[in-house]
Amino acid sequence: MAPPYAWLCECLRLCFASGILYFYDGWFTLNQSIPHGSLVVLGYLVISTLVSVWLGYVQAKEKQAMVHQ
Repeated sequence: MAPPYAWLCECLRLCFASGILYFYDGWFTLNQSIPHGSLVVLGYLVISTLVSVWLGYVQAKEKQAMVHQ
């Protein structure tokens, strides 16, 4: 089971990584090696954040259902 604050860490990671993408105009020098590589990194970050938020929601609902039984 993930900690209840895992979604917050993922959101912070997304914010910091987005800042790096914006500030450096890409993920460091990845775009020189792989065309649109920064978009792949951004896609991964967004998907992992959404999955983390969703799993946190599901776990919270399961925990709440256990308490009310």
